[in-house]
Amino acid sequence: MGRKDIALTTYLSDHRRFADLFNGCLFGGEKIIEQSELTEEDSVQSYRGKNLYLKKTRDKVMKYGKGAGYVVLAVENQNETDYVMPLRNLLYEALEYERQRQELARRHKEEQRQMKSPEHKSTPSEYLSGFYKDDRLCPIITLVVYYGKEPWQGAKDLYGILDFTNQDPKLKKYVQNYELNLFHYAEHDSFEMFQTELGALFGFLRYSEQKDKLQDYVKQHPEAYDNIDEETYHLIADLTGSEKMLEVEEKCKTEEGGYDMCKAIADMIEDGRIEGRIQGREEGREEGREEGRKEGRKEGREEGREEGREEGREEGRKEGRTEGEDLFAVLVKNLLKDSRTEELMLAVNDKEVRKVLYAEYHINLNEK
Repeated sequence: MGRKDIALTTYLSDHRRFADLFNGCLFGGEKIIEQSELTEEDSVQSYRGKNLYLKKTRDKVMKYGKGAGYVVLAVENQNETDYVMPLRNLLYEALEYERQRQELARRHKEEQRQMKSPEHKSTPSEYLSGFYKDDRLCPIITLVVYYGKEPWQGAKDLYGILDFTNQDPKLKKYVQNYELNLFHYAEHDSFEMFQTELGALFGFLRYSEQKDKLQDYVKQHPEAYDNIDEETYHLIADLTGSEKMLEVEEKCKTEEGGYDMCKAIADMIEDGRIEGRIQGREEGREEGREEGRKEGRKEGREEGREEGREEGREEGRKEGRTEGEDLFAVLVKNLLKDSRTEELMLAVNDKEVRKVLYAEYHINLNEK
């Protein structure tokens, strides 16, 4: 199990979120699943036959209900399309149904041995199957939550992976189908059907590749993002692979102990712009140096003009130093006015920082 799978499984161990996931994905936000009636269930499913042993591990499983009757709720988290997902889920559920049948058979056998239920003597059919006429299995619901950036590419039901080519169409109606309960956040524009942090999680993932839309979406939902909890913040960072979120984490902490996502996004965007400007200037300087070398080689052949150019360069350097001092004075004035003393200290010793700040304040020779 990878890092993302572990993070998601841990996140959904919260019964409140687990119930909200099913209510939001399957029931449009209607409160069908109550968190108080959820209990943890072993995610490992196994089957042992005479010559066969199968063992499968599900991502997250809980039982819903009280008493003898309950529903098994299972979640499969997918970061990539699984082209046999319908068959895989069908196998998972068949193994769980068989586990329930075997448990009933063991219970009946023990009761008969201890004669605890003499009023019910099994019929031959019940004895052979280990399953009594009034026995019932508990239903299973599997929810597939897809976190991939691209649309789901695989089949969404069993028919989608079966080959009916050249078969009489009348046969198909007698082949039992199996449909996926598949949720992909990218197919939704609103996440109001979720009552927990899941709405903030899916909303962020929905627009994570479109920074401007993401910033607008977060601003439009302050109740969800102004003080997001630490676990959701880190899960978003894991699922999006955002190292920037971890870098600006300390800056975005709120007094309540959460994180201000609007500030986090603004800081990430601004950091990216500064890095882009610095990189662009470095590329520009390199291109300029190359052009200068070519021109210098050409000029070097013109000895008569070289001396004049050298004198001109020296005069230019002197003028440039004077102009540079004037530019820096203007920058200092602006930074002090805006109370940006920390950037001022950096600008004193770092040429690249000065250049970024010059551009930000639009400082040029005409502003001396």
